[in-house]
Formats: sequence, structure tokens, C-alpha cells
Amino acid sequence: MEMILIIFLLLLLTGILVLAIRLVKWILVNKIRSWICLGIVVISSVGFGIHHFFFKHMMLIQSEVYPNLYLAKDYENDENQLHSLIREKIKNHLSNQVPDGKKLNYQKENVIFFYAYYKAFPISVFQDEGTAYFLENEEDLGGLVTEELGMYFRYKLAEFYYAPCESEPTLYCGEISYFNDGNLVKSERLNNLKVYQRVEKPIDTEALIDQLQLAYSTKNEEQFLNQFPSDFEQFVTLFGWDEQADRPNKLYEVSDAYITYFFTLIDNERYREFDDKIISIAKGGRWKADAVNYFQNKALVYIRDKHRYYLINDLEYNDAKSVLFFLFDGPHPKFDKVFTHSLNNDKMHIVYDLFANEFAGWEERLNPINKDFSYYVDNENYFIRDIDVNNDYAMDKVVSAKPYQEDELLIFINSDGVYRFAFKTTNFSQDGGQQIVDVIAEKNGFYVHTRFPDRGLNEAYHHIAFIDRKLILTHSVVKFQRSNEEGAPIYTCDIIQGMDFSHPALLEKMESLPNEGEGQSPC
Repeated sequence: MEMILIIFLLLLLTGILVLAIRLVKWILVNKIRSWICLGIVVISSVGFGIHHFFFKHMMLIQSEVYPNLYLAKDYENDENQLHSLIREKIKNHLSNQVPDGKKLNYQKENVIFFYAYYKAFPISVFQDEGTAYFLENEEDLGGLVTEELGMYFRYKLAEFYYAPCESEPTLYCGEISYFNDGNLVKSERLNNLKVYQRVEKPIDTEALIDQLQLAYSTKNEEQFLNQFPSDFEQFVTLFGWDEQADRPNKLYEVSDAYITYFFTLIDNERYREFDDKIISIAKGGRWKADAVNYFQNKALVYIRDKHRYYLINDLEYNDAKSVLFFLFDGPHPKFDKVFTHSLNNDKMHIVYDLFANEFAGWEERLNPINKDFSYYVDNENYFIRDIDVNNDYAMDKVVSAKPYQEDELLIFINSDGVYRFAFKTTNFSQDGGQQIVDVIAEKNGFYVHTRFPDRGLNEAYHHIAFIDRKLILTHSVVKFQRSNEEGAPIYTCDIIQGMDFSHPALLEKMESLPNEGEGQSPC
């Protein structure tokens, strides 16, 4: 087939060449025709020159498919002007609302790409399409012809990787790498860039409930799907239990019927686009009884039985972990082998990690203890500290066993003056080792102070911060002397931890503290 196509093209080119030669002969046999033809050539050349020098401007064209891809056209190798234009485009890109689009195949982080505009000759058959292909088309990674942006590395002009600035997370910082013919020529740092902040319109909950009820009662299917909650917080506001007021929310009693109706509708091919609401509700979700538990079970069964694993496989790592955590979360997490092994390799490992870490000892860690907070008041074996654990401007209670009275540390959260058990963990006391000294509040959390008695200076400060709705053991600071002699040096070690403070295997998994008797440098 390819040979026939090549022969056809050769015959076509031969025919065009013959016609061109006859046209030239026809023009040259007559002086008037020759002068007219020469005039057309001169006028065209002058017009082209004027357009090139006075009306042709460098421009960056944004892809309609990949919003983070720009193609530079008519830049004429003016490097300084090009780099200046790229810098301005980066600032403009971040500070304005960019339409949602797809990500390029090899894109792993926040990045903006700049390539030279290149388009293949129109009648080429076997030649690559050029970078212009990606202005309106997705990458094609399979089939007879492959089109991937990475193929055109020689046309790469710059790339800008960015992330929130360490000093000011509301701004972005990053580095531009400039390229020439595929080779890195220089890099440049951009700091404190303003970013577009999406302003969410406040949701009228009562109006949403009314519209959802009307859509359900009239069986207006599309309206019902549009009004169905789009995130976990909204879902709980409609169908869950109001924990602060200790009463059901408005649609609590009908939650099972509404959730069942939702899953019945999205199983219809006509409404398949709405099944991504499963993911948006699951992100950031946590197990709760009743409606949340019912939705959780229905979601897992729907994805498994309808083979909708792409809903998770297509997610970025952090989003996938959040969704999978929600799907398996609960007082008695149950491993689903069929579901897990149907995911792609990366997502399957997330499930295994969850059951090896976050879900390990789940029942013991989160199930309410048999004693309420009043048991610990005036109890000679425990001391209590008032600390705003979750940064809600209400003082919570941190209860710790006293020295040589086990290693319990319990968190009770203030709920309108009632202290509700949150979880039990350790105060880092050890038999024959460090013993609790105190629990002390600090910005964004607290720290647990322990000391090794009867052996000179040897103490630790374990810092716990409230981050992303979880208490995280961020780092441990250890101070000690290797000798009790006067003037012996004091060593201070700052050990990064980064662990969930409520993890049941915290002591086993945290980075170990240095031994003051070791011969090598301790820190």
C-alpha cells in the first residue's frame, strides 16, 4: 500500500513539474506576458518584505488542548526578546484564570512549556505533523503514527517548573530553563509570582435542598444529577449528621433513597459523565456513620462491579490516595482483593500502603475508650493540659499519664463545651528510659517534653503540629551530654519525623533518637 502511494505522489509531482515548464514557456514567448509576470513578482516581493519587517510580530500561541503549552511563532531567533516575552507570559499565565485542560504525557509537576511553532509541509504523508499539531489535538501515543510533544525536543525553547514559595505559600516561585536546539543554555529564577485565586460563590444550602427535592420528586434526572453534592463537605451538610448541633441535617432521613437514585442514574450510559462526582465527594472524605457509610459502600461496589477503575487510575497520586482512603476507611477496614488488583500498579500499591500503615491498628486507635473525660479529672495518675489542638480557637484537653504510669496520651476535642475522645497515642515515656515531663502549647500545635532521669542532661522535645486536619509529629529535638564532667559539650539533634501522631506504630516507625554513648558524631 505504501509503495502504491509513493508511486502516485511521484506521478503527481511529475505532472506538476511538466505543467510548470509549459507555463513558463507560454509566458516567455510573449513580451507583454513577461512584463506582467515580472511586475507581479516584484510587487509580491515588496509586499512580503513590508509585511515581514513592519507587520510580522513575535507571538506566543496557547494550545486549546494543553493550557500550559505555548508555541512561539515568528520569533526570528531574537533571543532576548523571546526570553522577555516568555517571562511576561509566565506571569500572565499564573495571575489569570486558565481554562481546565489535559496534561501532557510526561508532565509530573506544575510546569509551563514553550516550544517553537513548526508545521510540516501540507502534502507530506509520512512526515511528523510538527508542534502545531498540539494546538488543537491531543498527543497520539499509539497507532501507525505517533505524535508526542517529547519527540520535538529540538524545538523546545523553555520550561518553567513552579510551586508555592516556602516563605510565602500564597505566591509561586520557580525556575525557567531556556533551550536552544534541545540544549540547555541558561536558567533563571522567578520568585513571589502572584497567582489567580478562584472566588467560590457561596452556596445557598436551602435553595440547593429545595431544588434537589423537587428534581427527585418529579424524577427530573439531569436536574437531580446537577444538584447532587459535588464535594464531601456539601454531601455531609445535606445528608449527614450535624455534630455540633447534635441533630440530623435536612435530608438525613431520605439519604439512602437519594444516594441509591444517584447510583442508578449514573449507571445509564447517558449520564456516565456524572460518575466523576463519586471522586469529587471522596476526595478529603472520612468515614462517618449512616449516609457517608452508605455512599462509601455504594461507590466501592459501583467502581468494582461496573469496572470503572479508570476513575481512580487516571488520578494523580495524592488525589488517588485520598479517594482510596475514603473508600476503605471505617472502624473495621476490610481489604478488597478484587478491587485492589484491578487497579493499575501504582494505585494498587497505595491500597497496600494504606492497610500497612494508616489502617493498621485502626480499631484500637479510633474506637472510643471506655472512660469519658471526667475519669481523668483529679486523677492522681494523669495530668491535663488545655491546648487548642485543632486550631479552632477552642481549648481542647490533652491528657497524659504521669511519669512511671505507662505512656498514655489522649486527645479530647472541645465540642461546644463537651470534650469528645479523638484518639489515644503515646507520651514517649519508656521503661528504663525517657519519662514525660510536660505537654506544652506552641504555635499551630504543642510539644511533648521528656527527660532521662538520673543520667545528666538527656532530654527530648517532640513537636506536633495540626496540618491538613491531622496531628503530625513534625520533628524531635534531642539535647544531651556524653559526660557529666563540668564543661562537657552539649549536643543538640533535630530529627525530622513527618508522621501521623495518632499512628498506632508511632514508636516503632519514627526516626530513632541518637544514643549519647555512641562513638560517632551524634547529629
